[in-house]
Amino acid sequence: QLIDLHRRNNALTYDGRNTIWFYIDTVLGTSAQELHRIASHEALHQMIYQLRLAHHPEMRRFFADLWNLDKLSMARYQMVTTGWFDSKKARLSTSSRLFFSFINEKNFMRGMNGGHSHDNVDEFLTSFIHSLLYIEKLERNLHTPVSMYGTNARHLLKDQEKERILDLYKQSINLMLQMTEPANPADHSKWKFTQFLKERLETIEQITPHQAESLQASRFASPNADTD
Repeated sequence: QLIDLHRRNNALTYDGRNTIWFYIDTVLGTSAQELHRIASHEALHQMIYQLRLAHHPEMRRFFADLWNLDKLSMARYQMVTTGWFDSKKARLSTSSRLFFSFINEKNFMRGMNGGHSHDNVDEFLTSFIHSLLYIEKLERNLHTPVSMYGTNARHLLKDQEKERILDLYKQSINLMLQMTEPANPADHSKWKFTQFLKERLETIEQITPHQAESLQASRFASPNADTD
């Protein structure tokens, strides 16, 4: 649905409502390709709501670990018990900022804007799963400077950082598999999602930083290299 309110540029959806709202300026001032990706982002929010992925304590603990929240801190207690903490009062480490920035749509998909995966578990899961829809970009992005969230800086990944990003991809997928493995074979939505995750995990397990570097070098050397 369209919201006829000018000077607002956004799209949104809510838990329990199967509707995506676009502010009119978003539609008028955005390319069809980016509108498609924005709609995908909001649709993924709906899937996460329906699967209750952000409600699992293990996922909340994982998100708290990504933030490096102290084990005895009030912020971690709030995150695990309620799914929320005041991120403005917490400090995001450089390594954590790098991973969140890497999966943001602005970085992962060339020409795309948006992505704020560090804000909360819902946004983390949405941007992360969105990146899995474009898994063919992962190898290339490991060797492309990362657009850091909140700054104009771009960071070229070191081998150790590439390994950590790949490891966090595997951890995230394995955690979601534990939470969504259907107990009932008739649960087709969960079955399809777990199959999707298993396929993506298999692809990621075949990637190493060295392979990514070789692949990127060959793309630069080829006159027919994909520039998307």
